[in-house]
Amino acid sequence: MANDSTSDYFALVSSHGEEHIDSQAIEAGLLAAIADTGAQASRRQEYISTILSRFVYSAQDRHTSRATSLALTLLKTLGRQIDDTNELGTERAISGLLSLALDLKSQVEMDKEQADYAIDACNEALTCVANTMLLLPKCRPLFADIHGADTIDKILQSGATQTTAFLCGRCLFLSIESPKSAKYCVDDLDLPKTLAQIIRGFLDRESDKSDRFSPQQVMNELFKAAM
Repeated sequence: MANDSTSDYFALVSSHGEEHIDSQAIEAGLLAAIADTGAQASRRQEYISTILSRFVYSAQDRHTSRATSLALTLLKTLGRQIDDTNELGTERAISGLLSLALDLKSQVEMDKEQADYAIDACNEALTCVANTMLLLPKCRPLFADIHGADTIDKILQSGATQTTAFLCGRCLFLSIESPKSAKYCVDDLDLPKTLAQIIRGFLDRESDKSDRFSPQQVMNELFKAAM
């Protein structure tokens, strides 16, 4: 069996199989994998499936919010080069990522020590969804099929940060495929108003901090979330 302290995450999974892997080994393994993503290109689809299976479809390796945040950061990186055959573009993956984002948002109040990691993980899950819809337009209708706008509304209503609000907006913009879906977001969920209130709160708060404050600074902060 590989040395857990030196193995990257995927080597750990390969050596342990379905056996329990402790949280410290998982976090160290994920950090090692993130540092060497170039070596994983040839097995990209396999590794994406592994993360989805053990962090998104189940909580098998979701021992801490930090581990989940690291796993989703790795998933985001691997998912930047995908095609129509990739599992990220399936209904199960998009639905699972949105549900996980909502679950992580609810964990913020329950576990203060891991709150920052939970927020980061929520944002990474939303980024994965948005990036997938950007790279694979054919999967955008799936967002409506799984009532994605309703999940986004729940995330926003739970008290989203400005970064989370931006990512929610990005998911919505990419998912709107018809006048009907746009009307639902505007008339039924009133999402533009919710997003505007969150951004306005951020603008008001930041404008009191410095005489050099400018709207450009705000936009720079918001658009960092898309990277």
